[in-house]
Amino acid sequence: MKKRKREKRYWSIMLVPHSTNEIKVFKMSSIKYKLLGLGTIIATVIICTSLTITSLVRENKYLNEKIALANNLTEQQTLLIEENEQEISDLKQERIKQSKIAEEFKTLYKELTHKYIEENMNDIVATRSTGRADREFVESASKLKSILEELEKINYSDVEITTDLEDTQEKLTEYMNVVPTLWPTTGSVSSGFGYRMDPISFTRKFHYGIDISAPYGREIKASASGRVILSDWHGNYGKTVIVDHGRGITTLYAHCSSLLVSEGETVNKGDTIANVGSTGRSTGNHLHFEVRVFDTAVDPMEYLDPR
Repeated sequence: MKKRKREKRYWSIMLVPHSTNEIKVFKMSSIKYKLLGLGTIIATVIICTSLTITSLVRENKYLNEKIALANNLTEQQTLLIEENEQEISDLKQERIKQSKIAEEFKTLYKELTHKYIEENMNDIVATRSTGRADREFVESASKLKSILEELEKINYSDVEITTDLEDTQEKLTEYMNVVPTLWPTTGSVSSGFGYRMDPISFTRKFHYGIDISAPYGREIKASASGRVILSDWHGNYGKTVIVDHGRGITTLYAHCSSLLVSEGETVNKGDTIANVGSTGRSTGNHLHFEVRVFDTAVDPMEYLDPR
């Protein structure tokens, strides 16, 4: 008996024209069809891998920028602490020559040196990579300011020491006034800092601030003292106020319903500058709040007072 030849299997594609032309038939062998399917799968894997790599490169670039900014802030904070350490050291030496009140004053300053300058300084540097160094530094500076206010209640006979104390307190007060520690409005945080699913485009995008849910018209306060550099419509941000606090720090208050300050105006920490709204690219009443250091967005939660 003759062996029957194995029939080849084909896939046929028929094109039927609307005119009277004849029907066109294209044959494709089964193996070609499988190769085409395999090629499609490989191409899909390559495209997905490329998109993933691109996203990782972008996020890595952002993290590198954050590290550079963190190093810059650490240097500034270290300089401020060293300046306070020098002033405290000078006061300690002078107090040795003074009366009993001066001795008590020196003891308090000595305790301050050990607890703040040495221990807290090491903690701030050690925790810089955790993203909480800014918060800890602000808290430490606030604590130092409180201690200096208590020391001010003592009656000093030494005019030079009193002057040094006032200078130190003035510098700390100035520093704390320009750090955005005050919550700009009351309400819950509905969206944090960092990557999130955009509520309008439904794509993964970076959120450069925090959103605070609040009813329409609620007061918005300046988070720190400074000068208003923008009070106008600002693209997708809608009605916006931007305040320059010096030292490279600015804050932004967006989607306002009304603006209560003018450009060039000086505002103090806690002054009312606008009202909550939903102008610009917004899905509802809330305040979008940003903190920028040398025009780079940082997490506002690292500066705002704990609730």
